[in-house]
Amino acid sequence: MDEFYNNLRSPSWWITAIILAIILGVVSSYFRDFIDAFLSSISKAWSKRTAKKRQERRNIIKSLIGNKEAQLEMTQEEFRSRTNLIYYLIGILYFSLGIMPKMGEFDYRSIETPTAIFMFLFFVIGLSSTYSNTLNLMGIVKAAKEEERELEEIKKAGTGNASVE
Repeated sequence: MDEFYNNLRSPSWWITAIILAIILGVVSSYFRDFIDAFLSSISKAWSKRTAKKRQERRNIIKSLIGNKEAQLEMTQEEFRSRTNLIYYLIGILYFSLGIMPKMGEFDYRSIETPTAIFMFLFFVIGLSSTYSNTLNLMGIVKAAKEEERELEEIKKAGTGNASVE
C-alpha cells in the first residue's frame, strides 16, 4: 500500500496518467461513430426480428380461428410440451436429490464431475427452453380462442340487430 501512495506522489505517474487519458480521448472520438453505427444496426435487426415474430404469431392465430382441428393439434402440441417440461423437472429433482449431496466428495479431476455438471445443465437448459415453448403455445391457443369468441359475439350482435329491425 505504501508503494501505491509513493507512486501517486511521483510526477511520472501523473504524466503517464494524463498522456493515457489524452490518447484514450482521441481514440474514443474515432471509434464513437463506429460503435454508434454498430449498436444501431443491432437495434434495427432486433426490431425487425421482433416484428417478424409478431407477424408470424398473428398468422398462426388467424389460421387457428374457426379451425377446430388446427386448434386441437396446437393444444396437443402444448400438452406434449408440458409433458416434456415435467420430464425435465423430474430430471432436475433426481439430480438434486441423488447427486448434489455427494458433490463435496467428487474428485474434480475425475470424469464423474463434468458429466454430472453437464447433466444438470442439460436439464436446466431443456427446462427453460421447454417452459418458454409451452408458454408460447399456450398463449397462441388462448389468443385464437379469444379472437374466435369475439368474432362470434360480433356476428351475434350483428344478426341480433338485423332481426330487431
